[in-house]
Amino acid sequence: MQRAATHPRSPSGLRSPLRSLQRLLLAGCVSSAAALPLAGAGLTGVVELLQGEPFRGEILLGEGELTGRSPEGGTRQMPMAGVKSLRFQRLEIPPASPGPGEAPGFSASYYATSNFTGNATLQVDPEPRFSWGRKHPGSGSNAPFSARWEGSLVPLADGEHQFHLRASGTARLWISGELVASIREAGEPRESSGSVRLRAGARHETLLELIHGEGDAALSLDWAVPDQSMPRSPLPAGRVLHPATPAPRTNTLQGFLGSYYGTKEFTDLRVTRIDPSINFDWKDSGPIPGSGVGRIFSATWTARLNITETRAFQFGIEADGGVRLFVDGEKIFDRWEDLPRNAIPIETFPVTLSDGKPHSIRLDYFNEIGPSGLKFEILELARIRTVATSRVASPGEPADRSYPVPPSAGGGRVTGPTPAGVLLVDGSQLSRIPASASGSTLSFPAGSLLPQLPLEQVARIHLASPPAAIANQFDSQRGAGIWLQNGDFVEGEFRGLTPKEVRLVSVLFGIRSFDRDQVLAIALRPAAPRRSDEAWRITLKDGSTLRVRALEVHPTGIKLVAAPYDGLTLPPDQLFQVSHDE
Repeated sequence: MQRAATHPRSPSGLRSPLRSLQRLLLAGCVSSAAALPLAGAGLTGVVELLQGEPFRGEILLGEGELTGRSPEGGTRQMPMAGVKSLRFQRLEIPPASPGPGEAPGFSASYYATSNFTGNATLQVDPEPRFSWGRKHPGSGSNAPFSARWEGSLVPLADGEHQFHLRASGTARLWISGELVASIREAGEPRESSGSVRLRAGARHETLLELIHGEGDAALSLDWAVPDQSMPRSPLPAGRVLHPATPAPRTNTLQGFLGSYYGTKEFTDLRVTRIDPSINFDWKDSGPIPGSGVGRIFSATWTARLNITETRAFQFGIEADGGVRLFVDGEKIFDRWEDLPRNAIPIETFPVTLSDGKPHSIRLDYFNEIGPSGLKFEILELARIRTVATSRVASPGEPADRSYPVPPSAGGGRVTGPTPAGVLLVDGSQLSRIPASASGSTLSFPAGSLLPQLPLEQVARIHLASPPAAIANQFDSQRGAGIWLQNGDFVEGEFRGLTPKEVRLVSVLFGIRSFDRDQVLAIALRPAAPRRSDEAWRITLKDGSTLRVRALEVHPTGIKLVAAPYDGLTLPPDQLFQVSHDE
């Protein structure tokens, strides 16, 4: 028995695009079905019932019902009419194979101070997932502490990996020198999410840091791999390796904190990473391929200089592009024009830096025309030598990228990041970023799970995950147009999307083109208010969510039996969660 009775069919005029949408979604499910296959005939998960205790164990789909097999060998029949939610648990992830001198887990160092100083308590933590309360590690008291977890993350697959860090203090996650998540202590638990491209089987150096004051202490780290249909789940201990003989980190991160933006105006932050030195010759290519930072970009490097003896210094600069330098907040060099690289290095006037306190340094750069490149040196005048920046520079303070912890599964609006992809008019969300669009059809990159989508079914296109400050304005903006990376909204009727530009037309300005890298989201029409008869919310393993009015359960999968998805069957191994959309 399906949960809902029959419903009116879609009007004949809509059948063609809706049927097309059904085929596209089904193609996406079937194409990736073999990405990470599950063993056995059933899937492991949890079934919450409208009445009675939840069931945990192996779940098989049948005609109108679920069959559960408990670990003890018993079976249980559960008609779909009595099911509140069905959630499949994460796949069993095989552990990485340790090499010589390696062991599974993180090498953890706990300090009874809030700045990673003093004697460290060393141990191996299988995975960073803790709820200490007021009994902080090391001292067992409510005193401030700091901790580091180090290891090499070994991914299962190539591609984009998402990470979700949750903490009640200041916390940062670095992977291969890139800042993936950053939280500043705010007196409440907060979460930060980020993504990074990783290679299967490679060792990616991973560093997780936590600084906590008084109060309840907690920390957790999740990951997800959308391209491999792996939903968000705890980072598995077996995929992280550490030296078999752990030792505390003898020094902090060294070098500059480099922040790279997709525009020349320091908007659209794409990558934050540690640069041990600044000596780049990017020529006509972007500084970080595949990151969205192209030939037109800007960047800022910040650091603290730790000088052991008061001396006079100069700073040497060679640049293809505009550059300016600040030391202790004072501008000491300014050539804010996109000019070719100087034949002879420019040296600033001498600056005396005293010992006993760190000195802040900030270097701004942009490029718009022609090749790009930048070289920066610290010159010690008394000894006529170049100072190794990795010896005296420690990265600046990363910006906070956190948001309030989303409410637990029980209701409430999630305040986390809005995902990139496509929002349909019925409120469904597809985790696919389109490559192009005409006036009637949205197209995805070659080889994607979804080749095309009828444009009349689309409410908004998110070309990137928008910041919360902009995403919160989406619902109040009723007109058609585009949101730019700098937060501006430009009204106009959408006319097309290419890999390089977005086109709008308006009565006042006619047809206008915008560089695609400058566009954050495209608003086509408002999403329809949630219908009272939308009984089900289905989440797929790639992060897509579908809102549907009725469904049926069959051995081949979940069949949707109401418009606009009438007749679409979702295979079991693509399902992550099926629940009442309360």
